[in-house]
Amino acid sequence: MGAPLLSVALVARTLSLLWNKPLVGVNHCVGHIEMGIEVTKAKNPVVLYVSGGNTQVIAYSQQCYRIFGETLDIAVGNCLDRFARILNLSNDPSPGYNIEQYAKRGKKYIPLPYTVKGMDVSFSGILSHIEKIAKEELPKGEITPEDLCFSLQETVFAMLVEITERTMAHVESNEVLLVGGVGCNIRLQEMMGEMAKQRNGVVCATDDRFCIDNGIMIAHAGLLAYKTGFTTPLEESTVTQRFRTDQSHEQIVVTHKHKKKKEKERDSNDEERKAKRAPLMFFYTRAYISLSGYTIDFYGAKEDPFVLPQMRSMRQERDGKHYHITVINHIEVRRLTPGLIEEGVSNRNKHLAALKCIYEKVIDHFGGPEQWEAPIDLGLGRRISEDNAAVSYYRVIYWPLGQSMRKYFGLDFTNFHVTSGFFPYDVHEYKGPGTLMCLQEDQPCSKEQADLLVSVASHYRHDKEFLSKLYQTCQRNQYIHQLHEVQRWL
Repeated sequence: MGAPLLSVALVARTLSLLWNKPLVGVNHCVGHIEMGIEVTKAKNPVVLYVSGGNTQVIAYSQQCYRIFGETLDIAVGNCLDRFARILNLSNDPSPGYNIEQYAKRGKKYIPLPYTVKGMDVSFSGILSHIEKIAKEELPKGEITPEDLCFSLQETVFAMLVEITERTMAHVESNEVLLVGGVGCNIRLQEMMGEMAKQRNGVVCATDDRFCIDNGIMIAHAGLLAYKTGFTTPLEESTVTQRFRTDQSHEQIVVTHKHKKKKEKERDSNDEERKAKRAPLMFFYTRAYISLSGYTIDFYGAKEDPFVLPQMRSMRQERDGKHYHITVINHIEVRRLTPGLIEEGVSNRNKHLAALKCIYEKVIDHFGGPEQWEAPIDLGLGRRISEDNAAVSYYRVIYWPLGQSMRKYFGLDFTNFHVTSGFFPYDVHEYKGPGTLMCLQEDQPCSKEQADLLVSVASHYRHDKEFLSKLYQTCQRNQYIHQLHEVQRWL
């Protein structure tokens, strides 16, 4: 697939330069999923992505599509296509379609290896086994090609149904969305439907036009991303054939701005779930533009042995009971004021008028906070003053939508944070992910925490301090997969 991808990417870059239009990179799998959701109106589905190149069971969690299970070797579509070649079936209209038609006429089931390992599946052994049967048994006339196609379909589809059902139970979903070329298979839809019915669920499947690869799915996902300010710099518009679905964290945040999903994590307590569902509050004071609400309060008030009660008291004396994220500070508001406020307004009222104008423009362009995805807490950060006289603790926040707001006004990237406490004064220096406690040499960093940080690393590719510390942490803990992913951005 490398050659056609490179060719089309070259054309896209050329058109972008020729017509001075922004470029929006789209993950192929995300395109399939977004198209399926748009057509079927699925709310919170478990996605079975099955094609000639991919086999993944996916669910949406914490602003990213997470892969719960996948093939350990070849894709299910590849398995079917290769067996079609063994039987010398036509490629018109496709090998998989012809396998399906042969299977409808099959009358005898031949037992085949059933390879499910946890949440993952394997098809290469099944293919080798049925290939051997085809070469040895077909000449005898006791079985037919139709019997083999029937047996192969029933076996591999049963495996897919099993891991899909497990994922549904895990994420408490009652919807299955089938995407990818193999998702067109009527027998797969029937088997998945039988399972879903037993769980009082439904199967969401599109017709052939949208199941197979198509241009509209890429355009649709790209449009959703573009509407919230996501674009791809020309120098980063490369083709990554092994760009996994769960690596497209930043784009998923963008494409899901229009959705408000109810997420239930097994380890979350009632208070945390309440915080995730609560509306955010976007407001301006006499100085700056801020974000607050239950979610922000929940992050700021998280218990941690490093944040002493005296530190929290100091913060509360300054900020009040509730916590907040500063989106645009008072210096930036002052810089924006001349372009927003006419000369007739008195100097005394200009700052407040500019705050109101910024607030209204944000609501007009990005919608109200009830539509926004909540920021993500990356963990506890610490900043000590250069003279060791003061210390600040805060939650490091990942919020691409907030960065899009700043970009809309021509402001630079900033490191969002929620101050938890300080003593004796707040240290106003870099408070990005490079200051996270979990990245310190003497502090533990769980694999789950490392996964979260790796998933947002592309968003901080300019932050060499963070990337370097994350790399060292993964190396220290022998998180090999995460180590390779971070290395891409160094």
